[in-house]
Amino acid sequence: MDKFEEASNTIMPVPGDWYTGLNTAQSIFKCFWKPLLSPIMDMLGWKRINEKERVLLYQASRLIKLINRELHRYMMHRFASEHGQQFSEMFNKAESTDEVHHDLDILCAFGNRYQEWLRQMEDDKNPDQYEQVCALFLQMSYDFQLFLDSIS
Repeated sequence: MDKFEEASNTIMPVPGDWYTGLNTAQSIFKCFWKPLLSPIMDMLGWKRINEKERVLLYQASRLIKLINRELHRYMMHRFASEHGQQFSEMFNKAESTDEVHHDLDILCAFGNRYQEWLRQMEDDKNPDQYEQVCALFLQMSYDFQLFLDSIS
C-alpha cells in the first residue's frame, strides 16, 4: 500500500483545460506557422519554438499574445489612417453644435467599425491574402486569449 500512495503522490494530475489550451495553441501554430509566426520569430531571433516540436503552452501563449498585440496595433493604426477623417468630423460636429456627442460614443463607434473592418478582411472575397491571414489570426488568437483568461 505504501508504494501505491508514493506513486499517486508523484503523479501530477493535468486538467482537461490545459489540454484544450494546448490543442488550441497547436491549431493556431498549424494554421499560421508559415505565413505569420515563423517570419516574426525569425525577426525576433527566437529559436526554441518550431513547427514540428510539440508546443509548450506557456511559450506558445506568449508568442501568440505578442503577435496579437502588435498586429492589432498595426491594423488599428491602418484603420485610423484610412477612416480617421470620419471620426475627426464627429469630434468637430460635436464641438460646433449643441448636440451632445461624448468622447466615449465616438470611441465606441471607432471600436465597432474597426471590428466590422476586420470581419470584412476575413472574407474570402478579400483580394489580399496576407490581410485575410492577419484578420483570421487576430480572431483565433483573441478566442485563445479569452480561453486562457477564463481558466486562470
